[in-house]
Amino acid sequence: MKNLKIYLNTIYASLILLMSVMPQVNATTVLQGFKDSTEKGEYKTEFAELDYAKSATKKSEIKTAVGKLYSRVLLKPKSKSNLELFRSYQKTLKKAGFTILHTATPKSKKNNPKLLIKNLYKNNGLRKRQYKKTSGQVSHNDLDRIRLFGEYYLSAVKKTSETILYAVVVLSSERNLYLIDELTAAGMEQGTVLLNLDAMKSSIAETGKIAVYDVYFETGSAKITTRSDHAMKIIVDYLKQDKSSYYVVGHTDDTGSFKHNMKLSTQRAEAIVKALVTNYGIKIKRLEAQGVGPLSPASNNTSSAGKKLNRRVEIVKRLKN
Repeated sequence: MKNLKIYLNTIYASLILLMSVMPQVNATTVLQGFKDSTEKGEYKTEFAELDYAKSATKKSEIKTAVGKLYSRVLLKPKSKSNLELFRSYQKTLKKAGFTILHTATPKSKKNNPKLLIKNLYKNNGLRKRQYKKTSGQVSHNDLDRIRLFGEYYLSAVKKTSETILYAVVVLSSERNLYLIDELTAAGMEQGTVLLNLDAMKSSIAETGKIAVYDVYFETGSAKITTRSDHAMKIIVDYLKQDKSSYYVVGHTDDTGSFKHNMKLSTQRAEAIVKALVTNYGIKIKRLEAQGVGPLSPASNNTSSAGKKLNRRVEIVKRLKN
């Protein structure tokens, strides 16, 4: 009995030690920094692209996810190795219900992590991210050390009925730096709803506009489909609470002729205004429809993910009532 008690106490102590060392995933599925790490800065944006590696047998396959990005640059404890952090994050993500998509280490035979990380962060604007200072300023040199001197790479995904959460960890061989990227895709690939009332309120209060991606039209047409009903009702709920005036701005990607895209974007903006007025009783004097075609892209037009971001409608607050 005495030996059993000693054994149980030993197991309990080991678990407490493990929990204090391993990174954690909190209630909002945000991956935490490794114990005693210092977070230099954070970056948040409502819509972004994230290139990530997905294994296709042993060779990495590059994919792109689109959604809300939360990124942090951290300094690991000097006494800890990249291998220890890599294994800890791998275990933590699995324990939290994530599926590991891809890993690359210095021992990877077919996937050199340095080349992989350099390619992944080549086109997604890592250097353009404006990291908000937490404990220290994130410099361009810091971002270059992460992008060009990556030693360990880990990507993972967790799917729920409403969202897809991607997590990427990049460990640099320089200056104890590492990067955690998390992107929440609100089911864009699955056609689930992106817009909600709280997000609309927050975005317009902060930026004066919101990009709406779940108002759908028939292909090459300005006819709104029934799939848009939920988003339209959210917009109406917001407009009934906020009595300001708004521009409804149509956007397209750059596929096809410029003249066609300008006309189509205008027609689609007009169709939304007409539906808001005719079907939901919003006063016409509060709304003005405009189309800008491909003139104000949210992303590139060279990838399918970028084109998805560009095909949108924006609700923009006007100063004039």
